[in-house]
Amino acid sequence: MLSGVDGSVLHTLLGGPNSYGVGDDVAGVGDVNGDGRDDFAISARWKNGPAGTHAGAVYVYSGADFSLVRTHYGFAANESLVWEIANAGDIDGDGVNDLLAGADGAKLNGMTVGVARIFSGANGSILGSVHGYGGTRLGYSVSSVGDLTGDGVPEFVLGDPRHEPVGPAWNGAARIFSMGHCGDVQDYAPGCAGAGGFTPVLKVTGCPVSHEEVILEVEDAMGQEMALLLFGLVPANASIDASCVLALVPIGPQIVLPIYGAPTPGEGFTKVAGHLPAILAEVTVKMQIVCTDPTKPTGMTITNAVDVTVIP
Repeated sequence: MLSGVDGSVLHTLLGGPNSYGVGDDVAGVGDVNGDGRDDFAISARWKNGPAGTHAGAVYVYSGADFSLVRTHYGFAANESLVWEIANAGDIDGDGVNDLLAGADGAKLNGMTVGVARIFSGANGSILGSVHGYGGTRLGYSVSSVGDLTGDGVPEFVLGDPRHEPVGPAWNGAARIFSMGHCGDVQDYAPGCAGAGGFTPVLKVTGCPVSHEEVILEVEDAMGQEMALLLFGLVPANASIDASCVLALVPIGPQIVLPIYGAPTPGEGFTKVAGHLPAILAEVTVKMQIVCTDPTKPTGMTITNAVDVTVIP
């Protein structure tokens, strides 16, 4: 960190052992922790993370005392979050600037396509994401470009050097995206209490647009158990026991997820990124998760149910 007055060194942040490229990119992100001082972010493209080797990471630091505010990791091995990062501006309208991060090594259906994700500056949650397609490397470069559409939400531009391959080379492209165009997420039925009186909570974050992803998270479950993610289109009111109700009619794939954390009540959690195919455009998808819980007579408890309305 250099002084803007005379260029002298104010502070140095060194990558430790196995830091894997800390300093690949840096960006000022404004005041994200509310202390009145601007903060900054540093990327580490090849950092190993919870999702695997070379998932990549972004570290957000306080500009006041250089302490670590939070860390964002890539969602899959070799995703290489991030090649570049940028201040996204205030995407969600909460008065705090958000963070734009590109992961040009991200895969979709086994093919490298690249992705850019927007993280909330206030709490680190996922606000939205944009994927490339068909062998592209979207997110190789990223930048906010201000509010181009006049809707009060800043747009952003993403570099894609492999856009539209032609013969042995690529044309490349810079594509502008808007986050002012999102679907909707609403809870419509409560969950039921499990071990220790904790009710597991399903959170769906992101921008529900066809071809893109949303992030599903479960908190307050029993750790070291399993979860079953259910999808539906029709509501239901099927009693599992005196306090638990399945609020949808399950259809399609049922996805089994591990629940991480200590094997104690309320300590369990899991997270998964879900891709929204084009067929779901203009459809409201119902989601609910059944968690195993050995303390319950039925051996299970259930999260709240969520409606996710996907737009084209």
